Amino acid sequence: MELHDLKLKNQEIHQNQAGHYEDLANNIFLQLTKLFISLNIFIFTFTSPVFLQIKDSSDIEKILLFIGWIFLLISILAGITQLLCEKRFYDENAKYYKTIVALYSFAKDTKESLDKVEEQKATETVKGFKYQSSVVPFAIQVFCFVSGLIFILIVFYNLLFN
Repeated sequence: MELHDLKLKNQEIHQNQAGHYEDLANNIFLQLTKLFISLNIFIFTFTSPVFLQIKDSSDIEKILLFIGWIFLLISILAGITQLLCEKRFYDENAKYYKTIVALYSFAKDTKESLDKVEEQKATETVKGFKYQSSVVPFAIQVFCFVSGLIFILIVFYNLLFN
């Protein structure tokens, strides 16, 4: 029984460490998503009054600025989508851990019963466990942010130095 307890204790320690670092990584990812949403909104609100006040800008500059705004808007929507993906990811993880808690709560206090729970946990629950949410919306968010920023910087460069 001591080896089994040692195994469970080591497993729990390593699972806690893995969970801790996964939480840190996911938290940083969430903060980056929120940062890009904030930067998009700031740039959009900063450039719109400037655009409306400049009368001598060319049609090409207006089109480039408008394209930049479209990229920023898409980036904001991708960021919101990423936050929704993160919510779903955390909901699924909570469901995973609740399933494991249920397996342990129905197990008897015997070695065979605990071994059966460990086997069920390894075969049934780990199959559907995701370690990271989708990064596609985040990649779209970053791409659109950089693209929109480039278009806006081109317009501001032309307005300031031409």
